[in-house]
Amino acid sequence: MKLQKLTIHNIASIEDAEINFESNPLADSEVFLITGKTGSGKSTILDAICLALYGDTPRLDGTLMEGNIKENDENKAEEEKDKDDNPKETNKKVTLKDPRQLMRKNTGEAFVILNFIGSDGIHYEACWSVVRAYKKVTGKLQPKSWKLKNLDTDYTYTSDKEIKNEIFKAIGLDFKQFCRTTLLAQGEFTIFLNSKDEDKAAILEKITGMDIYSKIGMKVYEVTSEKE
Repeated sequence: MKLQKLTIHNIASIEDAEINFESNPLADSEVFLITGKTGSGKSTILDAICLALYGDTPRLDGTLMEGNIKENDENKAEEEKDKDDNPKETNKKVTLKDPRQLMRKNTGEAFVILNFIGSDGIHYEACWSVVRAYKKVTGKLQPKSWKLKNLDTDYTYTSDKEIKNEIFKAIGLDFKQFCRTTLLAQGEFTIFLNSKDEDKAAILEKITGMDIYSKIGMKVYEVTSEKE
């Protein structure tokens, strides 16, 4: 896959940012470094990419912390109306692993938009967003919205299952594999190196093309048999 443009609004420590991977200096750089002070938003850029593609992030997926986040209980009138409008969704607790908690504090909406070209050559736009009721800071946290648009056909996938299937076809990696190879959170590279051989082989085959290893294996077997 090839990243084209990333737009971030109110995610973690980043209020607003746009990264265009197709304009210089990034367009002319094969490798570049994300650097900055602690809390400046380096990891948030990676979180945003993951949210757009998989609706989750490695920092939340890997946490061992448990519990729920206390929601703002101000503006009772709005909350009661919101419960009437969405009786099932608004009563759900926000856990520490819920990606919606990445919305910046004291804001009413947050979103990430990622434009990319899949390994299949298709142009996509992935969007993950969350809002509070009426986009007010004191509003109840609403269910996330996640969409994937095929820009070549103008078709938009809206269900989580459809999006996951299409992302897998476009990238060739599921969320776990993506986090262990393409987007490595702190400490994840060591985990990859210490993985079982069959696990590493499966991931590497996804990245480089499966049949090359099959061909190498067949050739090794052929040469070994000949030598014996």
